[in-house]
Amino acid sequence: MNTVYLAEGDRLHSLRVGIDRSHTVVFWNITRMSGGNETWYASMDIGATAINQPTLLTVDTLPESSFETGFNTGSATAASTGETPLSWASPLPGQYDTLPVAVQSPTGLGVVYFRGGDVAGYQEIVTGTQLIGEPTLISDRNRDLYLAWFEPSVEGTAAFQLTTTKR
Repeated sequence: MNTVYLAEGDRLHSLRVGIDRSHTVVFWNITRMSGGNETWYASMDIGATAINQPTLLTVDTLPESSFETGFNTGSATAASTGETPLSWASPLPGQYDTLPVAVQSPTGLGVVYFRGGDVAGYQEIVTGTQLIGEPTLISDRNRDLYLAWFEPSVEGTAAFQLTTTKR
């Protein structure tokens, strides 16, 4: 089985799984000994016996192109794997045509969308936030998304935050 290399001192926080209509996607959330957070992912066709080689989760948006998420999230941008690193991946439980995954970007908290096992869209939800760990992503029956996370506060404690795409 293909897996992600962990050096001495690296920490695997979680191994998460998400499913779109045709693929299973596995996410490794890692903190390297140097302190940097990374997320690696690999996908495979549903029913396949082997998973693809893991790849660092990155994104580049295509600003001229919109992306239909299939959820009540407002406007998202088409995207592909690229240069901007993403971390703390937390996929939405369940199986959907498009798999939403909450992530930390260098500029805030966002949702990267997978279709066919590949990055297909991106949407920044909250700018300027720095996560302490994995966010939680859920959906209601109306396909509104809810994001919850912890971030450092000025008092030195963890501040619980919650936002929704519900209008």
